[in-house]
Amino acid sequence: MISIKNEDLDSIAHKHYEAVKEHLNKKYKGINYYKEIDNWFKKNHFNISFKTVLLADVPTLRKIKNKYKQKKYPDFLYKLVRVYKNNFSPKDSYLGSNHYNSLELAKILGVNTCPYCNRNYINSITYGSKGHRRTCQFDHFFPKDKYPFLALSFYNLIPVCYSCNHIKHNQGISVSPYENDIDNMIKFEYKLKAAQGIFDPEFLEINLKPLDKRMERNIDVLRLDDKYSFHTKDAQDILLKAIMFNDSQIDEYLDKYGDLFNKNEMIDLIYGTDLNTGNFSEKPISKLRTDIFSQRSW
Repeated sequence: MISIKNEDLDSIAHKHYEAVKEHLNKKYKGINYYKEIDNWFKKNHFNISFKTVLLADVPTLRKIKNKYKQKKYPDFLYKLVRVYKNNFSPKDSYLGSNHYNSLELAKILGVNTCPYCNRNYINSITYGSKGHRRTCQFDHFFPKDKYPFLALSFYNLIPVCYSCNHIKHNQGISVSPYENDIDNMIKFEYKLKAAQGIFDPEFLEINLKPLDKRMERNIDVLRLDDKYSFHTKDAQDILLKAIMFNDSQIDEYLDKYGDLFNKNEMIDLIYGTDLNTGNFSEKPISKLRTDIFSQRSW
């Protein structure tokens, strides 16, 4: 699991809020849903505004979820779920007047790989004459079926791959990609079951070590152990390259090709990912590659 990083998250969240507000402020059958929902939040528990709920970070959403959870909700709150399904999610429907929808959000977030598993690309693509299509699905970190009042909250919408969205479904997990320092809450480790393990992936094992107890739930629900048991050959690839391309070997290449590459670019070329930036969303299994590389003993 990796973090979602974007320097413009705050402005993107406000763009999302403005689009939702504009859409819900339009009266439907005489009802201004934005005002209805805003009044509901202000009259219950925290006395907060609907704007606060739409823009709240994950720790705040967690508190709102717990305070506002009910066995039955007013019908007007389910309008948020319908707007998500009918106006935000489809590629040809929009919120507000600026053509904002899930495709636009995926595009401006710029998340290339699934933050839940870091195994699959989720970048949007051009689909011939049909235009742009998103390959990601948006998971509701706090499920919209259980918490309809969070269906359009910005930090509750996680761009993920189909596999992770399908496996998680309505289950809850403990840590969101939007929370701080999650890259350091989990670590990949390898184990050689026999001396020849470095040359034969049949004798190499990958383990996910949670460095924060909360991450155990994520690993279990998302089946990350099972998913990464497939990647022993990728771990082997890193270990073998670490033998072949030691520091002195890389320095020799830099002496020869230094006008074409700097050291980070050279490492990226060799290992398939930049091991120094910590930007794991650019390429699949970047977190695995970086963690395995850091454990080499030669």
